[in-house]
Amino acid sequence: MFCYLMGQRIGETVSMARGENQDYDFVASWSRGDTRNFAPVQLKELVPLSINPESSIDKLLAALPKKYVDSHDLTVVIHLNQRNQFDLGDLRIPELSIGGLWMFGATTPDQFAWGLWGDFLRNPIHTAHVHPAA
Repeated sequence: MFCYLMGQRIGETVSMARGENQDYDFVASWSRGDTRNFAPVQLKELVPLSINPESSIDKLLAALPKKYVDSHDLTVVIHLNQRNQFDLGDLRIPELSIGGLWMFGATTPDQFAWGLWGDFLRNPIHTAHVHPAA
């Protein structure tokens, strides 16, 4: 879903190649002109409160600097799998040694509407999207 949302944002098809490494879950790939781009992606999840009542965006973000000490090419993507609201300006983004930080999640209970937020290490913005038709 992240690759679909990112593709919608940048106006290009973003593909993914599975294959876990110690530092990433998959590699995202897209073309810009004649240039093929690749980005290793580590997917994290903000689990539902029914699974972990202590989970929060702030706790998840605070744990990232300890886990990713020197991963300058890595993009960390957080799937927001909780019903919550946040203000971009209120998030406490720690200093990170990664290539990018994004979040995405359903914004309606039927998972028809989705949001993509990021890149939090540069100029974070929110874009709204609808689930692709089957």
